[in-house]
Amino acid sequence: GASTVIASGREANVIARVAGADAALAPIAVLTPHSGWWHCAGERGGGIAIWLEVARAVRALALQRSIDFVATTGHELGFWGIERYCERHPGAAAAAMCWVHLGANIGAKGTATVVRSATQRLLDALGAADGNLGESRVGPTCELRPKPAGGEAQAIAAHGAAYVSMVGAGFSLFHSSTDRWPVAIDAEAIPPSADAHDHAK
Repeated sequence: GASTVIASGREANVIARVAGADAALAPIAVLTPHSGWWHCAGERGGGIAIWLEVARAVRALALQRSIDFVATTGHELGFWGIERYCERHPGAAAAAMCWVHLGANIGAKGTATVVRSATQRLLDALGAADGNLGESRVGPTCELRPKPAGGEAQAIAAHGAAYVSMVGAGFSLFHSSTDRWPVAIDAEAIPPSADAHDHAK
């Protein structure tokens, strides 16, 4: 699919679409911030890795529905990147069937995975994708929570978007200058999270 870079100074959002066969179907959007505080290996690494893996997987599937990929800058500056995206693509947030927000600390050392949505039907769909998501796909510490999320998910919700949001809770190095590879990452915890999102498609 086509890709676009929207730049302002040295900051940029990265946007791509894997086109589906049926342009009439509302797209699914996969969102992750690619910037954060300090080195942010644990904070941002898992979300970026899953974003890339889901892009690779859906490219090979030839889906009916288009999948939009949005990696935003300026998370640490009041969610600057997603706000600029919504300004430059008016109506896009609400037009998507669903946004999948890959938030902070996914696969960071010592974290528990939390999946949130303000929409119970989306949590039900994600749980049904594997039949028992909490134990076999994301791990025994996964929680599905019917409550509003924060970060970029909160920003797109303000623009009318439906979303599911995945984050890692309890990361001891969050927003620390010591959040660096390899001590901040639990590499084995990241693939099951990517697998959950692949199966949710």
